[in-house]
Amino acid sequence: MFENISMNYHYSENTFIGVSCYKNGLPYLIPNDLGNTDYQEILDEIIANGTTNFKTGETIPTALQQDVDNKKA
Repeated sequence: MFENISMNYHYSENTFIGVSCYKNGLPYLIPNDLGNTDYQEILDEIIANGTTNFKTGETIPTALQQDVDNKKA
């Protein structure tokens, strides 16, 4: 479902603010917001597939990994 997942950071603070990706072939910007349905789907994607659908060279930021771990628990 999600492809070419990459991370977005606040420029001056270098903090994780969300995800850019393609969902069903369309570009998406998904904020780091646990109340956002698309963000919950990104967490499910990472739980199911790890970093398989990440853009080359992308890594999971700590904040995102914590959300993934919390959802798995």
